Amino acid sequence: MSQQTLQDRFKDISQKLEKATADDPVISILVSALFALFENQNNQLQSQNITIANLSKTIEDQKILIEKLNYAIAKLTAKLGDKSITVRKTSDENINGKGSEKKKGINSSSGEKKAVSPRKAVKVNSDISTSERYVCIDINGEEISVEDARKKIGTTFVWKDGKRYKYVRINDSSVKADIDVSIVKTHYSKLQIVAVDDNGNELADVKVPVTVCPETDFLKKSLMSIGLMCLVLEQWFCLKAPLNRISQYLLRYGIEYSRQQLYSYTNTTAALLMPVFKHMESYLREAKLIGVDETYWSCRERQKLKDAKDDAPDRKSQRSKSKTLRSYVFGIVSDKLCLYYHSLQRNADIPKSILLDNQISSDCFIESDAFYRKMFAIKVEKDGRMTRVFWHGLCWVHARRNFCELINYSTFPHDFE
Repeated sequence: MSQQTLQDRFKDISQKLEKATADDPVISILVSALFALFENQNNQLQSQNITIANLSKTIEDQKILIEKLNYAIAKLTAKLGDKSITVRKTSDENINGKGSEKKKGINSSSGEKKAVSPRKAVKVNSDISTSERYVCIDINGEEISVEDARKKIGTTFVWKDGKRYKYVRINDSSVKADIDVSIVKTHYSKLQIVAVDDNGNELADVKVPVTVCPETDFLKKSLMSIGLMCLVLEQWFCLKAPLNRISQYLLRYGIEYSRQQLYSYTNTTAALLMPVFKHMESYLREAKLIGVDETYWSCRERQKLKDAKDDAPDRKSQRSKSKTLRSYVFGIVSDKLCLYYHSLQRNADIPKSILLDNQISSDCFIESDAFYRKMFAIKVEKDGRMTRVFWHGLCWVHARRNFCELINYSTFPHDFE
């Protein structure tokens, strides 16, 4: 029975009772009181029904929201291989690419054993020579040669405990590697020549050509040699050691250079190498296939970008509280050369400007990842006209990542729309 039907019957019965008890005042008052109580209870019941209906609707909405959240969580879990989502992981994926390439479609929550990636091989410097020496340790800890040790085989001696012992054999103990660091100061001199005639007489009016030798004329007024400069640059760029620590490191071996001197020498070295770098750039005009890519590079210098707003994305790394500055290195590779360019910004227009400044051929094909969009090969003229300046295509290795993600989705046990 519905609530409306119940109310209609109540009104009908109340009207009949009021007519029947109209002659008796006492019974009429009692019936009126009962009717008022019933109406009050009926109103409260209606209010509770409305509240229950609202709560039921809220519960249904919450169920729908929970289902959506479960779907999103399961989808993210499948995408990230059931690994915890962290800010650092997300940042690494944005810079270095997503990890689905390395997973190769294997869900990390499964019990399948994953192959251990081999350690990256490090190129050994060919200038470093390795020598071997054989040493034998006597019973008293003294180092002797192997020849002297063989002579002692069969001989007897009295040790410090007063007992007599006999040498019987030589046992192999271990092999150790050590680095012998030594400072070599080379005093260079040059042979002087003069122009002479056929009889060997000196010709004063003939100018002798000047000869330049890199070993002697590099930073001529200092003790800095080419080899020592290579060591400083390796520690500064490869090991990311600041120049003040490199200065302290050299001081331990008696080579005294201040941080300011090292900065001056590195700037001079860069200026000396710049003509060689510019000559290498000239080969870009002949290239028919060029690869372009970039990666981030952490620097210790807290440099600032010029003419950049505080809320610009280029200033994000400069606002970081870290002691290092995130910069970027762009690599341009052809069949003859590999060039690197450093910039504080990650912008596709940087390698594009480099290629156009070096006047590459319009038939040249540029290969890159998806960071370099469709407009990478288009040049907008001053009149608004757009011109294709080279051919541009995406790298298949980077395109493979999307297929790896699909494989990674397929390994998840649940199906999602």
